[in-house]
Amino acid sequence: MLRMWKDMQMLGFMTGFVIMDKEEKIVLDYTSDRMIIDRAFQVSLFSRIAELGKILEGLFGCPQDIGGAVKDGLIYVVQSRPQI
Repeated sequence: MLRMWKDMQMLGFMTGFVIMDKEEKIVLDYTSDRMIIDRAFQVSLFSRIAELGKILEGLFGCPQDIGGAVKDGLIYVVQSRPQI
């Protein structure tokens, strides 16, 4: 496994791995999440996301397929590529 890791580093891959010992079931509950229950927050966030989409489209010169995340009300763009 270490040899494979060194080969990947030489090729320029930035990656990592974690060996898991056991399966664990995690149940997520979004019923009290602000994104679900706060309509004003939803409208504000969606407006900001739309504005960000317009900005990225202007920067790249064409419509974009954007991937991202929202944490504590902040929008993080993790990728943007031309929409085909």
